[in-house]
Amino acid sequence: MRHASSVALASVVFLTGCVSAMDDPSLTPAERLIRQRNAQYNQTIGAGALTGALLGAGIGALAGGGKGAMIGGLSGLALGAGTGYWVAERTQSQQMTEDDLLHAISDAQRDATQSEESAQAARNITQQARVQLTALNAQYRAHQITAQQYQEQTRHFQENARQLQTLAATYRKNAASMRQTAHNNVSSDTAQVLDETAATELSSAKTLEQEGKALTALSAMAPPAQPLGS
Repeated sequence: MRHASSVALASVVFLTGCVSAMDDPSLTPAERLIRQRNAQYNQTIGAGALTGALLGAGIGALAGGGKGAMIGGLSGLALGAGTGYWVAERTQSQQMTEDDLLHAISDAQRDATQSEESAQAARNITQQARVQLTALNAQYRAHQITAQQYQEQTRHFQENARQLQTLAATYRKNAASMRQTAHNNVSSDTAQVLDETAATELSSAKTLEQEGKALTALSAMAPPAQPLGS
């Protein structure tokens, strides 16, 4: 089972790399919140992915030795990531118990509230980027920074855009899971609550996507032309 252990270890390294570092003191509160949200989902998805990788590697080793362990581990990693996401949302394709439904509703409402907070954080990040870009333009025209320094500063906008797009995709998946549960033999009241929370997350996802596109556009801006005779 040495190959299975190697696959599992590689899976741990892969999942560790998926979690964004949040100890950067230069991050604003809004930037930190978005990274925390992404890390929160990555960690929950990772738990399922690691379990899947271990199981897949074990089965593969029994079937085909070292090569089988590698194939089985990679397949299990992919399948387990999906299982981890399912755990994160507490939704099931089969019949749910009343207790399961209460937990699902509570989690859905919590996630919807967090998604609205994330949407506001995204707006703040974009506004901060515009303010920073105005300052950079003034500094560049005053010869206080070079074109390279200007571009290094705006590169940070692109990373923020990536973070927003990643979280938007998660909220879209959340909304789809909630709606699937809402139409899975639950009461009309429960279905209405889940549909409403799904709509909230979908709206937040759209805001994150819009702000992400705005940040991408800002990051692509070149330094302003220098005044004649400067």
